[in-house]
Amino acid sequence: MRKRCSNQNHISFKYYGGRGIDVCLAWQAYPVFHDWAMDSGYTDTLSIDRIDTDKGYTPSNCRWATAAQQANNRRPRVEKHG
Repeated sequence: MRKRCSNQNHISFKYYGGRGIDVCLAWQAYPVFHDWAMDSGYTDTLSIDRIDTDKGYTPSNCRWATAAQQANNRRPRVEKHG
């Protein structure tokens, strides 16, 4: 999450940090993120998901989701022609 939002060399940076997606200031401190994760239903079978894919990683815009839930919450793909 943090690398794809802040590391310009990350393979997915253009889809996250490159388009303005960031991690909230509070979550820069791992203990704060950890507490939110545990209070929000984290398990090893889930991954973090942004509810609104055009907004950043914040407590009010994130949830723990299955792979199937995340697949249904993707931005529309732009078809390239010609």
